[in-house]
Amino acid sequence: LPSAGAMLAAFAPMPVSAETVSGTMAVGATVEERCHIDVRPLAFGTRPEIHGALAAQSTLALACTPAASYLVTMDNGRNDDGQGRRMADASGMRYLAYDIFTDPAHTRRWGTHAADAVGAAAPSHGRVQLAVYAKTSDGRVAPGEYH
Repeated sequence: LPSAGAMLAAFAPMPVSAETVSGTMAVGATVEERCHIDVRPLAFGTRPEIHGALAAQSTLALACTPAASYLVTMDNGRNDDGQGRRMADASGMRYLAYDIFTDPAHTRRWGTHAADAVGAAAPSHGRVQLAVYAKTSDGRVAPGEYH
């Protein structure tokens, strides 16, 4: 029978020799310049009179890569008649003209060209809030809901 001392010697740590090896690992990533847009509804509410303009305001929220360049343009919408923006009633036969602006005084129309758009570089946190201002025409319009 082996003695207790011999058994302990069998489990004694053995000297280990280790060698340090180093190397270089290439690491890389590509971050694309992008923006995502969240469009909030633009609701004019109810026009109580037969004529008279309504004003409305909304926002566009952008989530961009920090320092990403953005340019937000707006076309004339689905009911464009070549003359400008307009909403249609359910029949599609009656319209309510409106326009969208970049300023609260309704003097700078928001359009499709760079000169009529809003653009800049996103801040370091990447979040941009853009105010949208709008106004309906003040001409006579038939009663109804327009979209």
